Amino acid sequence: MKLFEVDQELSKKINFDLVEDAMIWMRNEPMFYRRVYYPAMTEFADKLRSGQEFNVKEILMPVINKGITAYTSKYKLAPQTDDVFTEEHRNELFDKIYKEEAEQIQKGEYQ
Repeated sequence: MKLFEVDQELSKKINFDLVEDAMIWMRNEPMFYRRVYYPAMTEFADKLRSGQEFNVKEILMPVINKGITAYTSKYKLAPQTDDVFTEEHRNELFDKIYKEEAEQIQKGEYQ
């Protein structure tokens, strides 16, 4: 049993990289970035730099879930976020954000 069931008809109508677009939106939507994304990334950076053990999913997954909910609503993609974003989409978003932001943190971002 899948946790998230995507509307197959809607899925066929989306002719762009949904994950990439949602990730870019989260980084570029000013209020979402200020209120949700940036604070989470600074927390991620602080914990990563401290060398302490932590669960990065506890930091990033709430950002992803809030982000895709706001994204789905803003662009009126579907009545429910789960109609658009599967668990696979969420995991792909996590992987991309984790990889890209960890690289940026290593370069000195989010000081």
